[in-house]
Amino acid sequence: MTTENTIEAGTDTATAPIDAQAAQDWAALEAQAGAPDPAPETEQLPAVDLAAEIGGLLSLLSEMAAPAFPSLKKIYTKETIERASGAVAAVCNKHGWLSGGVMGGWAEEITAAAVLVPLAATTYAGIKADNAAREKEAAQHANE
Repeated sequence: MTTENTIEAGTDTATAPIDAQAAQDWAALEAQAGAPDPAPETEQLPAVDLAAEIGGLLSLLSEMAAPAFPSLKKIYTKETIERASGAVAAVCNKHGWLSGGVMGGWAEEITAAAVLVPLAATTYAGIKADNAAREKEAAQHANE
């Protein structure tokens, strides 16, 4: 049994011209594209003073909780916060924890939320109390 088309090892005479054309087209496309773009540079976050960030967070939290727990103002003094944040930062630096800071790249957003959420809750409670007072006053005038 013989075949009329003999294919030599590694070549196919029927597709050789197509493969050559494809290779030329590919080379032309690569030349047009040029060298690939280098990897984009990652944004470098500024160096973080971890002790200052921890201190700021402790101050913020203690000030937020102080209306409900007045003793916190006496406990979390500036000096106490500085010592505590320095001690925590030293441990974190030793072990490589929080290298991007306490809040990483989200510090501004977290701080804004920490301030605005209690403000919104207080505003809601205040408006609700104002409306209740108006309704009470209106009911008293209606009964007179």
